[in-house]
Order: sequence, then structure tokens, then C-alpha cells
Amino acid sequence: MTVDTQQQGEERVHWLPMIAAISSISVVGIAIGLGMPLLSVILETRGHSASMIGLNTAVAGLASIAGAPLATPLAMRLGVAWT
Repeated sequence: MTVDTQQQGEERVHWLPMIAAISSISVVGIAIGLGMPLLSVILETRGHSASMIGLNTAVAGLASIAGAPLATPLAMRLGVAWT
């Protein structure tokens, strides 16, 4: 068995789409990570109660959990890349 036949059996990693996906996920994570504490401070300065600020934060997390199962069917239906 030669090196060429070994490489044909292995899957190639497509680095550019992988880097794009990881970068996109990282940017969204940073934005949410910086945005939620800032929103909490803004709500506090506007006089909202601690309960409402906590509820706002909890609902954002619940929305992420509720929306996660929809990501795969949407990607399958719409496709993940246009060729």
C-alpha cells in the first residue's frame, strides 16, 4: 500500500470553511458574553429590579436551548453552503 492510496481513503479537512465556522461562533460568543453584562448594568441604571434583570438573562439562555434543536433541520433544509 502506497502513501497515495492511504491518503485517498482518508477524508480531507476543508480548513477555510472550518475557520469560518469557528470564527463566526467565536464572534457571537464574545458579543453575547460582553453584551449581557452590559445590558444588566443598563437595566440597573434605569431602575429595573434585580428579579427582572435575572429573568431577562434566564430567558436569553432558555431561548438558546429552545432554538438549538432547530439548527440542524434548518441547515438540512436550506443547506449550509451555496455551490
